[in-house]
Amino acid sequence: NNQVFRGYSDWYVPAKEELKILYQNLYYVAKNKINYLNLEFKFWSSTSRFSSFGGTDEAYLVNFLTGEKELAPKSDAYPVILIRSF
Repeated sequence: NNQVFRGYSDWYVPAKEELKILYQNLYYVAKNKINYLNLEFKFWSSTSRFSSFGGTDEAYLVNFLTGEKELAPKSDAYPVILIRSF
């Protein structure tokens, strides 16, 4: 994909560990503001797997209130965060 945003074309959806690092860094900066809103922020990662138990494609989410990682079917609707290399 050659989409350009803000002059860059190297944006990507982070893997679950990259997303966890992003959460940890943002948590220390904005934890009081995020908790105050009392919203659940779950974002897709690019880390996926096929569940042989349920026969579904799944991907990991990171909850930006708790930092927890969880699996969800790819058919579920959650937002993504695009990043560049860091």
